[in-house]
Amino acid sequence: MGLAVGALTRLMGTAEVAAAERSALIGALQRLGPGAPTLCEGWTTDDLLAHLVVRERDVAGAPGILVPALAGWTQRRMEVAKSQGYDANLARLRRAPGPLARLMPATASVAEYFVHTEDARRANGDEPRPPDAAREEVLWKWLGIIGRLFVRRVSAGVQIRTEDGRDRTLKKASATVALTGAPSELLLYLSGRRSAARVSISGAADAAAALKRADLSL
Repeated sequence: MGLAVGALTRLMGTAEVAAAERSALIGALQRLGPGAPTLCEGWTTDDLLAHLVVRERDVAGAPGILVPALAGWTQRRMEVAKSQGYDANLARLRRAPGPLARLMPATASVAEYFVHTEDARRANGDEPRPPDAAREEVLWKWLGIIGRLFVRRVSAGVQIRTEDGRDRTLKKASATVALTGAPSELLLYLSGRRSAARVSISGAADAAAALKRADLSL
């Protein structure tokens, strides 16, 4: 009974963080408006908003977000969503999360919302948001789940470290590079937002070079 209550409490906490990050994302997209750049190469805020609508509400289009063979179809579904207009898509996002979003683990949703919020904000000159302990804890857990996938193509060992002394080894090799920063900043770097992430890199020079040139996409 105690274990079940503890798990429920943790789940509710993560769900609350996801709701806060979703709200921050909506606020950023509303403030910036259509046509603003993002950190997603080739995408404006219109594209990012269409991606989110498809991810949450388009059963036919969403699979291509994760399955490369279906990416072309997903792109077409995004174009359909974009044609409905920025304000209409923003109104859709303001509603409760769509049926597909509710299938995602809350931890994954926190990561998705955080990264896309910063895609919009930092591409337009905004500084990092104030630290949030609950968000950082959730993102550290997420890096423990997904981090190894980001670095699977790096031809060196990779370790991540937080500023408060926690660390994880994502990949082992004789030459190792260490990334240090807040979990949120580590996530931005490992998800390909290298130029925007506030991290420090240390370790063997060849390992650092391997990390900097590697394809970190999932």
